Amino acid sequence: MPGIHPGLQQKIKDAEEAEIRGESPKQYGGAQKITRPALPPNNLQRTQQARTIGLIESAYQSTQNFLLDLAKQTPFRPGENLDEIWDTLSEEQKIQAGATERFRLEFESTIANALPAWEPPHQIGGRLDARALERGQRNIENLIDAFDFLLAPDSYELLMRFNRENHALVDICLKQRTLQGIGALDMHTILEDWVKKLIYLEIVSRQRMQGDRGIRYVYGLIHHGEQLLKPFKAYPDFSPKERFCMRLIQVHQNIGLTAYAARASTRGAKLYRAYSARIFTDEINRYRQVLTHREAELIRTAIATQHLHEFPIKTTRLLAIIRLAHALNPFNPFATHLRIQHIEDAQDYLEDMKERILRGNIEGFAEAQKSFHRFLLEDAKMSIPLSDDIIAAFHPFKQQSKPDKNIQISGTSGEIVFIESENTFKANIESQKFSANYDFLFALGHERLHLQDPSQETTAYCIPKSLDNAEDAALQLIPLEHQNDQ
Repeated sequence: MPGIHPGLQQKIKDAEEAEIRGESPKQYGGAQKITRPALPPNNLQRTQQARTIGLIESAYQSTQNFLLDLAKQTPFRPGENLDEIWDTLSEEQKIQAGATERFRLEFESTIANALPAWEPPHQIGGRLDARALERGQRNIENLIDAFDFLLAPDSYELLMRFNRENHALVDICLKQRTLQGIGALDMHTILEDWVKKLIYLEIVSRQRMQGDRGIRYVYGLIHHGEQLLKPFKAYPDFSPKERFCMRLIQVHQNIGLTAYAARASTRGAKLYRAYSARIFTDEINRYRQVLTHREAELIRTAIATQHLHEFPIKTTRLLAIIRLAHALNPFNPFATHLRIQHIEDAQDYLEDMKERILRGNIEGFAEAQKSFHRFLLEDAKMSIPLSDDIIAAFHPFKQQSKPDKNIQISGTSGEIVFIESENTFKANIESQKFSANYDFLFALGHERLHLQDPSQETTAYCIPKSLDNAEDAALQLIPLEHQNDQ
């Protein structure tokens, strides 16, 4: 057989070196696939490449047990408390502690162990069209049904809605020719992967017990993103692919919380954005057929900088929308703790826990939390997954004993409008007595807002307080008393 053409060989080498550096390979003429050589197990030069794309040596050998090899791998600094040694680590070691190269294997092994015998009802293949999308949607709905035992009823409904919306969006993109050149199976793999990642986030969020960052949280981001994008759908430069990219970002922007350091350490969890960006980089080959190089770099930037209060709506609209949705999510109308708002006697337990926190009785709070869990299961007859999610949604007071007890604005988001003449988004926040009293008990993300008192001219809270760039947008949070509040 003839050898590889020198030009193609150089492109493959450049792509591999870029991935090792954590960058996207250079695109040649739009969306592309990089055809890479196989990874022979006896070639030590391929080890780093294998780890870069999320593999261990036996993961690509059908004769080996890759789960066993994964279990044998030594975690970062075994036997040591990461929170205690965190300040002694270099930046490189902190990234290494995330062990993001293990994500794909840990993710897939968790899903496989939860559903060892699941098989899709339909075979997907051929051209991507409405019929293939319908069959793919039914396959994924069947998968969600199979995970019913792990999901709370409201999470199950949100995941079903998420899946239906994804397929409807891809159908719109196909009709407007903004997604082309991808087969039915490849697109199905992407959409199924999104759903599995939300399920994995739900499982890990329940295990971490540092605030809900699962299905409800991600769907809150999507809900806010869709509201923020709505005014721009009439603009001539708007494309439904923006919505596709937005969902891709929002599925991945919290995936770094599944990294080893983020699961094992409160301090490590603060690096989740960097871990998320690295995981997306390792996953990028899945999206080469649908993303240009520029889109891939924008997505990575949005994941890594979602927390910034700079909203470049005129120049990089998608980046601005992602950051705005992140800022609005402390007011997520799908938040876990809202499920207990109308349960009889539940607020008595919350009041007791609130008093213990205000007195600094962290151990007493933990005991009251256990009693509340028993109440939800035995007296309120709540499902086990939902009760576990509620307990996991509490602020991790044991690790962070200084909560923000004076949340300036609380509640759930309502109508969001964009005032183009002022370059400002105005979001109504429906303030409720329940939220005002108990939001600080839960890890909702209010600390990300950095709010200052509103000016004398208005009751609205502005993010940021002042604009340095005239092309950036501002976000105004307008508290409204809920009319049906009791």
